Amino acid sequence: WLFPHRCRPGCRHTMHSCSGIRAAGELTLARAVHTCRMAKKSPENASPVAQFEQGKIDAFFLPPALLSQVRDFSFFELEGVFLRTPVLSPGLIDKVASHIIEARERYLAKKPILEVVEVIGQAIGQWLAPAYPLRRLAHVALPVVTGYSPEMIRVALPEVLSPFRKEGLLDVLKLELGDPLFLDCFRPKVAGLGMSRAYGPRMITHVFSGNIPGLPVASLIYGLLVKAANLGKSTLREPLMPALFARSLQEIDPHLADCIAIL
Repeated sequence: WLFPHRCRPGCRHTMHSCSGIRAAGELTLARAVHTCRMAKKSPENASPVAQFEQGKIDAFFLPPALLSQVRDFSFFELEGVFLRTPVLSPGLIDKVASHIIEARERYLAKKPILEVVEVIGQAIGQWLAPAYPLRRLAHVALPVVTGYSPEMIRVALPEVLSPFRKEGLLDVLKLELGDPLFLDCFRPKVAGLGMSRAYGPRMITHVFSGNIPGLPVASLIYGLLVKAANLGKSTLREPLMPALFARSLQEIDPHLADCIAIL
């Protein structure tokens, strides 16, 4: 059994916003301490599936170089599953923004748009495969976190994600720009004389909603299609899908995922 533990007299934090939990007299998930700080972290390379089997899961995504700098985490319990998020500060957010912008300038801004589309399309293809481990995890975890029925999750995720296959992404770019290669270099205008090129912003900040499972993934994809660094703020109502999708991108192209942070 699990029960909250206040870190010191007068502290307003419970285990959900501070240091950890105790179970049956033993420490689990994190070492319970009296300094509002995690004394021990789980292995940072643990997969989301392995985390969920331990009763917890990361409801955020950070590139490895940033994750190693985070010392304080919060835990939020939903139906016995503990969602872990980093404790934010102005300094940490500044580091995160600077890192993903620099990664974008170094890699994503120079990456041909058709290669960006290929990576996203591969990730979507994985999510549309019923046996994909992260999709199977989502089928189990999202009903717990969101309150939606497992049946709705199984139906909703493919409906939300299937338009973002490679062909669908190219159709979006052609509809918006006329020529997707405008994002790479100057090209002849679709109508009229002269040359044109399209530039995306250095960084896009997303404030994700949680009313439709998987919907934040669409916002993240659109940000990547314009070669922007992406900083996302999740909602407790549905914090998992953007983080899980970022993990999928990391499996395929770690350098592209280095341009993403979900907090």
